[in-house]
Formats: sequence, C-alpha cells, structure tokens
Amino acid sequence: MYEYKPSRPFITEALRLRFEAGLSFRQIGEQLDVGMSAVHKLVQRFLRANLMWPLDDSWTADKLELTLYPSTRPRPDGDVQQRRPNYSNGFKLHLVELTMKPGVSVAHVARANDINANLLFNWRHQYKLGKLTPDNRQGAALIPVALSPAKTSDSPVPATGGSRRQTDLPHTTASALTCELLMPAGTLRLSGAVTAAMLQALVRELGEVGKP
Repeated sequence: MYEYKPSRPFITEALRLRFEAGLSFRQIGEQLDVGMSAVHKLVQRFLRANLMWPLDDSWTADKLELTLYPSTRPRPDGDVQQRRPNYSNGFKLHLVELTMKPGVSVAHVARANDINANLLFNWRHQYKLGKLTPDNRQGAALIPVALSPAKTSDSPVPATGGSRRQTDLPHTTASALTCELLMPAGTLRLSGAVTAAMLQALVRELGEVGKP
C-alpha cells in the first residue's frame, strides 16, 4: 500500500506565522529557511481553497498538503504525479545571477526558492551557453535590403596636391568645349568634342596654308 509522505512539512507552521503572528512572507521564509515566493504561493493556494484559519483537528499535515497541492496526490498505481512548474526566463535569470555572486551557494539559493539544485545548475549551464534570455527580449528582426547599381559621377576627383585644387576649376562637359583659332582671314571656331587627333590634323593642315 502506498504511504504518502509530505514534501512540504513547513505548510502548517507557515500558515500559523502568517495568520496568527502576522509575519510577512519574507520573515516567514527566513524563519523557516524557505523561499519567500514559496510562502506567498502557499498562502494564495490556501485562500483560493476557501479555507479559514485556524483549521480544525481533522486537517492533518498530509490532508492539507494534498488539498493545496493536488498534483502530488498519489495515482491508483501508487506513483505520485509530479506536475512540472513552468518557470519564466526572468525567474531563472534572477536565480542564476544570485549564484554568480561571491560566496553564494547554488544549493542554498535552490533551497530558499523551493526548487531542485540540479535544475538550477542546468539553468546556469544554459546561461553560459547564451540560451537563457529574458522573456521580453525579441529576436533580431531581419530587414530586407534592396541592392541598386551604383551611380557614377562625372564630377572630377579633388586633387591632393598642386597650387590650385581641381575642385576650384569650372566643370565643363565635352559638348560645351570650344576651340577658337585666330587667322588672318578670320576666326575658326570648333565646338563639341575636340580630340587630340583632330587638333593634330588641323595644325597639319594649317601648316600647309601659304605654301607654294
């Protein structure tokens, strides 16, 4: 036959300190060496069960625990159903950071918060691997980026030397270039893209002018 053994022997004394002595959750936790959050949850369960303190003699420690924590009620096959609590990442990080302080024992932090020490060691391992982050931290959003061809500029590159910078010179395009030659018979004006080959041919032709 299955014999139930209470896993929270502090329940009756914690309720007495709360409702008779009027101690705070922190004071009860320090006096009984349990976590303040565990005491707070215990009182909340007691109130939700519509129970009134003091309890009559029919409320044994076993009966009270099975009423407040039905997940520990034994199954027909004799096994005890353990419901795994869902701890938030913020709670995990808080306890891990406490264990990182000098002189703080992992076992003491686990016992004070009513959790298994092996579970806290597992959280520390996840923290060191970077897998434990706050609940409100969102993943980095991927922003779509569109690539477009780079635009080339016709502006001259500033000169690094010389008495006059190239940026001080007026910028002209090839279509605005004008070449004027003053000749005895008149002026020869060339507009547009004047190349070196054109100038050489023009000079050669002018050299032939006036020859017999």
